[in-house]
This record gives sequence, structure tokens and C-alpha cells, in this order.
Amino acid sequence: MAQPTAQPTSTWLSPLRARALVMQRYLLSPSSAETLLLKWLDAEQVRWRYGHIKNDDGVPIEIALNRFWRPVGLSFSWEEGRAGRRVEPPPVAARGGGAPGGMVWASHPTGPTQPQRGNNVVLSDIEFAHEDIERRLAGYDEPAKPRGATEQWVYNRMKSDPSEKVSEDDYAGKIFPDRPDTSVSLKRNLVADIRKELKLPSPRKSHKH
Repeated sequence: MAQPTAQPTSTWLSPLRARALVMQRYLLSPSSAETLLLKWLDAEQVRWRYGHIKNDDGVPIEIALNRFWRPVGLSFSWEEGRAGRRVEPPPVAARGGGAPGGMVWASHPTGPTQPQRGNNVVLSDIEFAHEDIERRLAGYDEPAKPRGATEQWVYNRMKSDPSEKVSEDDYAGKIFPDRPDTSVSLKRNLVADIRKELKLPSPRKSHKH
């Protein structure tokens, strides 16, 4: 079912407001936030609704909205809350039963702005369920950024060494040994970030004698 059955929800958000919420919560770029929202919509993890539908070829509604949010062939104007795609009507023989081959979907690139010409199914006044987006955000983990070889070495050592006996200074010199221009404070910050990621306890204090 492409458009989930209506259920009580506190708020409906326009696509722009939904995108802004995801961007703000996880400091994502507009394109990354859009990709994430479309992924949730296609997986039917976020409820949505529309105000009007333009169905030029009279495609049966269950076919027109089936997997509507899959990226291939979708054109979506986030600013206008309008989305469209080309959906080929089923053969006449299929209207009374199941004809071999079923329906055929158009396959053209996703449009970032206005729905493309040739779309025969266009939805407008689209809104997304705020509560569903909040649930998805609560369980979303931003993909980890790749580490350099030296950083990975430090990560592995910090993961295996007794954390309470290791200070940032013990590792600071190990990061970028071929980069003498790298400041000590930057090296310490990198180690501190790894410690935070691993959820290690605070390091011991270094004592000068």
C-alpha cells in the first residue's frame, strides 16, 4: 500500500519543514536529508498524505501509488510539495484480471525540482507525519567517517589497551608521525574523539616530577 492508512498523528509537515528537521537534527546537507526521507517513505516507515492527484491516463489508484516513492523515475519539488512520475496504464485485458507482464514503470532520472514532463500521475499538497519522522530520527545513526591508516591504528590500540591507564598524551605522538606540522592540540583532539566514540572513561592525569 503506497499511501498508509490514515492514523491519528499530532502534526503533518510540509516536505520543506520535514527536510529542515532532518538537516537540523543531524547536521546533514539538503541532498542527504532528502535521500534519507525518501528512503523512509519508500520503506513505508513514514506516513504521508496528499491533497490532490492528477491522473491523466486514469491509472487505477492502487497501481498509481504502488511504490510511489522509489527514487527511480520520481520527480519531486520539495518547495511546492508536488511529486510526479510516469506510470504506464495496464493493458486493457489486465483490467479484468491478471495479464502476463503486468505494469511497466518508466525509468528516467530523478528530478530535483519540478515534476518532469510526461508524468501522468502528479500529487500535490504532500505532507509527512511528524511523529513518524521523529521515530526514525531517534533510531538513526550517522554513517561513520572513514579513518586514515594511522588513526585506525590508534583506534585499535585504544580499544584493546586498559583505558584507565592511557592518556591523550600517550597517543598524541602516534598520530601523523610524518606530519611534524600537525599541532599537539589537534592530535590530542583526535584521540579524545576516538575515546568518546569508544565511550571510554576519562584518562588518568599525567603527573610531572
